[in-house]
This record gives sequence, structure tokens and C-alpha cells, in this order.
Amino acid sequence: ACSSKTETRGQLMLSMQTDLSLPKDVDTVRIEVSTFGKVNFAQDYPVGPNGAKIPATLGVLAGSDKAAPVRIRIIAKLGGNNGTARLLREAVTTVPGDRVANLRMPLQYLSLGQVVQTGSGSVGTAHASGVQIQGVGTLDTTSSAEPVADPVQSSCGPDMTSDNGTCVSVNVDSEKLPEYVPAEVFGGGDETGAGGVCFDTVVAMDNAADGVVNQDECAIYRAVGANTNVSLLVATGKEGICNDAKTRCFVPLDGESESGWRSDGAKIVLPPAVCKKLKDGSITSVLVSDDYFVQKKPGIPTCGPWSGVKTPASADGGAPIDPGVIDAGTPDRTDATTGGGEDAASPPDAGGTGDDAGGEADSGVDAGVSPTQLVSLPGVYSITGDGANLYMLSGAGGLVQSIPLKGGTVTSRFNPLTGFSPSENYAARMSLGLGNSLVRTNPSIVGGYFETLDLTTPGITPAPAASGIYKISAVTVSSDRSTMYWYQSGSANFSENGLSYCTTNGCPQRSLFYIGEGSIAQVHQIVADGSRVAWVETSGDNFAIRYCDATPCTLKKDAGSVQTDAAHQFAPPQIALSGSDLFYTDLFNGRIVRVDLLPANPTTNIIDDKVTTPILVAPQSTAMPNSVFVAPDGYMYWSHAPGTAGEIRRAPASATTTAFTVVASGQANPGSIWVDKSGVYWANYSNPASASVMRMSLLP
Repeated sequence: ACSSKTETRGQLMLSMQTDLSLPKDVDTVRIEVSTFGKVNFAQDYPVGPNGAKIPATLGVLAGSDKAAPVRIRIIAKLGGNNGTARLLREAVTTVPGDRVANLRMPLQYLSLGQVVQTGSGSVGTAHASGVQIQGVGTLDTTSSAEPVADPVQSSCGPDMTSDNGTCVSVNVDSEKLPEYVPAEVFGGGDETGAGGVCFDTVVAMDNAADGVVNQDECAIYRAVGANTNVSLLVATGKEGICNDAKTRCFVPLDGESESGWRSDGAKIVLPPAVCKKLKDGSITSVLVSDDYFVQKKPGIPTCGPWSGVKTPASADGGAPIDPGVIDAGTPDRTDATTGGGEDAASPPDAGGTGDDAGGEADSGVDAGVSPTQLVSLPGVYSITGDGANLYMLSGAGGLVQSIPLKGGTVTSRFNPLTGFSPSENYAARMSLGLGNSLVRTNPSIVGGYFETLDLTTPGITPAPAASGIYKISAVTVSSDRSTMYWYQSGSANFSENGLSYCTTNGCPQRSLFYIGEGSIAQVHQIVADGSRVAWVETSGDNFAIRYCDATPCTLKKDAGSVQTDAAHQFAPPQIALSGSDLFYTDLFNGRIVRVDLLPANPTTNIIDDKVTTPILVAPQSTAMPNSVFVAPDGYMYWSHAPGTAGEIRRAPASATTTAFTVVASGQANPGSIWVDKSGVYWANYSNPASASVMRMSLLP
């Protein structure tokens, strides 16, 4: 009693965030704190513009028994104090003895509905103990009512709670909790929200592209960057943060978070509950964007009238926020190829223009920087990437090589092909394969096959994945990386030409359907997503573009036809899929065409119809067809290749006019295109002996 030693008293700081819209989705939050079944504190808080603001904090101090477990319950309701319980979050832990620990208990959309009404207010066996609730946070702690437990329990079962739709244990080790720092809860500001920034969900996600979800893995195969954001698009009229027209409502997921999404190599792993809601129709799609200035993290609250943090993150006002770290400066962009950088807040140069009807400035293109040459290789025919490397196929022999996207040493992945004539070089194809693999076709007239290479194990010899087939001239993997498709010729007279598919490397060949009736002799390209397959056929002297809606499918549908002449007979149209839209290049007429595949009778929109002469002006032996690529940023990119005056162009994938932006000009017969979050890559195919792979950076 006479000691001069001062005892440090620890605290448990409960911090509450939400991805919901308040008070539309939840208008009341009840917080209960108990020990050994005795309810020490229970209070209802109206939340929203006229109530308590979220994020919010509440301080809990230890009672006489400092080792006593503390049970904390947050019950979110709609309809006031006596309304319907929509969400229950629960934790059992202890109050640290000598520090202030942060216990995050977010109110999450994916956990809605995982509560049951029990009719009993009991939360356990009562014992004498207690904790103290101190107004050290943002919530008022004054209450004259006798504290009792609300009669709801988690549908996850005893001692379980829901974390973003997944049932987990309520037990939390307080020793592993982080220190409480207000900036890590209030977007870099203090507990009043001053100095903090919030995540403007609608601005960040309203123009985001759909991510194709692999339902088996509940993942999106896509490269992740520092500004990548993921949001759920909720069925209209349901929960979420909506745009002004109430036509689109979003639920943002915390990035690189155990309870949100996390990156794993070149894929985005989603909470399992996301795929459950995709199947039952509660959410219509998952959106991915790299365009916003800040990645949504647990420490950055959402913007809205319910939020105590009012300043949206912006290029010149906010800053990228690492977990718990706020940088008040302006984000810089570092060019991955050159090592240079520009201030992202500086306006880009206006860039090139297409012609009188198009080519307005496009702030997403880093028009102030010239294209850079990534590598010079003989006869690069096509390119693709996986977020880490760019893969390049040589038209001279089918050699496949790779180079890191940030530049580095070129590595040979597949040796040149043998056993076929140079006139068949156009039939060699490569694609990313199932899992982490690369696939190349061998279009040999006799004994055709394709090879797979496991990219996770360098040095593995490519192995034939299918053999004894007359000829294979096209192969692709669906954008959700779930299914691989290839075209095969079954006999010398092409009577059994067909599409086949496989869902695992090495699985038995499965016929999708035969497409060999009539004069169809060749499939030049296949593209697929999780719900559609489309391909380009040779039909007499012209090309036919066809698709089917599901796997397996038995009915092929026409999406368009392309006229050719003698100069274009070996330059098939290039195609791309994006949702319900199919894009193809019409070389003879010099345009890009979009076809809406949803109506019974597909409709078309002409995107780039400004060429009055054929695009390919070089001889067939050196000319490459245009390529079209729909990128995750919601834009489509295509090459416009009249000899040395070639251009790389882009327009919104939803465009209904012929306006476009020139990304790069003065290119030597540009062909194949691939786009990632930071740059556009393309092959300048000057002649079979030489080619260059170019890169143009994009603004973040």
C-alpha cells in the first residue's frame, strides 16, 4: 500500500467498422459486454447521419479479476432497438494488463443473416466478476437501464461467430492483438476523423470491370497491384453502398486481409461466402479495379453520411495507406520498365488523337511517356502474360520465350517446333494453361499435339497433353482458368473437325461438339470465359465467328462473318470476350465490331470504322492481323497496322461511338496485344527475321 510504484492499467479498445450503408442496411447497433455470464454493459446506439458515426470505438478496462474472460457481442439491427437482428459479431478474450489493444469487430455484409432468435437472454453461466466500460472511445457509455443480454445467438453454433460469412471461433488471444492506434481505425486521423481519409466506394468501383470468378477456388486469376480494389456488385434493391441513381450497389472488400480478399501469386482469393452469394443470386458479380488512389484496407473506413471520416482519398488530398500508416504526400508512380516516374497528380499530356471523330484526351493513358522497347526477338507472333512474365511466341518455328514484365533476361520456355512446313507457322498457338502452366500447339500435319509446361518448376521438359490427333491449330484456357479448349482435325478430309475441352492437366479428351460440316476446314482462334466459348472458323473464302453459351454445348450460334480477299485470306479476324460482348477485328473493312450476345438476334456496334483502305498493306508474308484485347480496366485495346504508320488504340469496352484514343503511334505493323494493370504490351512484327515487343505505361 505504501509502494511508490504506479500500476499501468491496460485496456481493450473495441473498434467497429462497416461495409454496409447506414441506416439503409442497419440502423441500430447494440453492444454487450459480460464476464462469466454476468452482463456488465448493454446499450443500443442508433447509427447513421443522425446517430453514432462509424467507425466507432469503445474502451473496456479489466475488473477485479484481471484474468477473467470478457465476452463482447455486437448486434446489428434494422428497425430500431426492437427491430430485426441482422448480424451478430462476438468475441471472447481478456483485457491486456499493461497496454491498449485493438479488437476489430467489423459489421460485414457477408455475415448478414447468420443470427437466430433464441427467446433467452442468457449468455452463459453466471459468476461474480465484472469489467468497467470507460468513455475513452467515441461511443457514449451512459445508460440507466439494467443491462441484459439480447436473445439472439449465432447460427454458426455455440462459441462460434461469423467473420465475413465464415464461421470461426469466438476465442481471441489478446496477446496477439495489435496496439490501438487511432490512425489505424480512422483512416489516418484522430478519433474525431480529423486528418483521416475514407474510401469513396462508388467513385472507386462504379466503372470497375467484372472479374471472372473461378467458383471451384473462389478466386479471380488476375495480377494484383498496390491500388487493386475488389467490390461485390449486389443485386439491385438489396444492401450495399449505392450510386445516386440507386442502379448499382457495392460492398467493398478489405484488401490483403484475412477476412477480406488476399493475393496468392497471380490470383485474388475471395472469402468463400462470396461464391455462395454468387450462386444464390444475392450478388451479381465481383468487380476489380486498379484506378482508385488507395487500396481499401481495414484501417480505411468507407465514405458516407454515416462515417465520422469525411474526406475521400484523392490523388492530391489523401494518400495510399499501408496497414496503419498514413502518408500525407502525393502518391508517385514508378514506371516498371524505365525506372522513371511522374507525379500521379500531374495532368497527362493530351496524347494522340484518332481523327476528327475521335481521339479525345484519355487520362488513363500515360501519354506524356513514349513507348519503350522491352525486347527484340525474331518474328514474335503473339504475346500473353500472367502478371509476372510476358510470354512471346515466334512465328518462325513456334519458339516460346518469356521476359519479366519489369524487364530482365529472356528465357526460352519451348524450343522451336519441328515436323511442319513454314507455311503452317500461322497455326502455332500458345496460351496460359490450367493451373500455373503454359500451353503450345504443334500444328504438324501428322501426329499433331499440344504441350504443357509447369511454370512453377523451371527445367521441366514439356510433355504432350494430347497426341494421336490429326492436327491441333488453336488452344486457349478460359479467363477463369477452369477449362482448356482446343481445336482438332480428326481425319485428313476434315470430317471430324471439333472442339474438345479438359478441366485438369492430363485429363481425358472430352468432345465439346463437332463443327466440321460443310466447307469448314480450320479454327484459327478460340476464346472463353466461365460461361461462353467463341471461335473463328474458315468458311469457304471467308471467316465465320461463332460461339456457344455453356460447356458442354451442342448448339453453335453465329456472331458474325468477315469478308476477305486474296490479300487477307490468311489474316483471320481476332476476337475477344468481355461479359456478354464479343469483339472482333474486320480487317477487310478496317473496323472493330462489338456483338451483344445476349439478345436472341445479336446486335452489333461499329467501334473503329475510320479506315477507308484495308488495314494490312504489307505483303501477307510479313503482315500481321490486328489484335483486340479487352482489359480488366474496362477498356478495349487494338492494333491498327498499316505498315510503319501503325497505332495502338483504345476505347471504353462499352463504347457506342467511333471515338478512340491513340495510345502509341508510328509503330511498325503492330499485332498481338496484352494489357495488365500498369501497361500495354504489343508486338511490332516487321518481318519474320525481326520483331520488337513494346510497352506503354498506363497511369495508376
